[in-house]
Amino acid sequence: MMRSIKAFILSLMIALPVLTAQAVETGDSLSRALATYWGSSISLKDMPAGSLREFNRGLTEAVTAGTDSTRLAYFRGIDLGNRMRSSLDDMSELGMQIDVRTFADALVKVLSGENVGFTPTTAQTYIDRFVGPSNQTADPETEKAFVEAASKIEGATVTPSGLVFIVITEGEGAMPTRDQHVNIEYVARLSNGYVFDRTEGPVNFDLVHLIPGFSEGLQLMKPGGTYRLVIPSQIAYGDNPVGGVIPGGSALDFTVKLLSIDEN
Repeated sequence: MMRSIKAFILSLMIALPVLTAQAVETGDSLSRALATYWGSSISLKDMPAGSLREFNRGLTEAVTAGTDSTRLAYFRGIDLGNRMRSSLDDMSELGMQIDVRTFADALVKVLSGENVGFTPTTAQTYIDRFVGPSNQTADPETEKAFVEAASKIEGATVTPSGLVFIVITEGEGAMPTRDQHVNIEYVARLSNGYVFDRTEGPVNFDLVHLIPGFSEGLQLMKPGGTYRLVIPSQIAYGDNPVGGVIPGGSALDFTVKLLSIDEN
């Protein structure tokens, strides 16, 4: 998560007196500064060889779409499609067989008001057969063994509450306090590896209103770092099942990247 845009713009305004009059009038300096700042945060390490040109073409077209409603709608569809594809890939990793072409064709029909054989209610009932845990109570011994195994990983730290804290990549700077907001990305799993939640881009959280183990773990992190939190049920949701997705008594396994801490 990039630092506060307001703070960044303010820092540029402070520097404006040293800019030339032409630069201030045209906005060239601000445009190049923003491009440098945002561009430096984009990772292209996973970009397939030879595809940078197409990436740059798509990026440029999206940025310069302006107020053209047709082009904006197209890029909005691309963005949503990419998010859906990520979820479909996760489901495929869990062994569910999904034909992406059939999915895409059916999705277009649904958005056009056509019937593809399900109502929202019957679709949810059918999906529930494949998605999410079938048991609403986790096995205590299994969850205990999972937390104990995580605690034995090299470099793992176990706090007095029972939280297992593992540094994947250490960040830099001050750690957040409980009264602050943080910007993070994360993947959340159950002990069996089932991904029950993941972010699609940065999200902002108030540490006060998180489950105890997650709040505690975030306060041990430094901006820019990536960490793993294995949270026993007693500092997660306890014996309460959550949303038909998290069985009661579940230990939770988070991989978290702390992007930034909001200023108070």
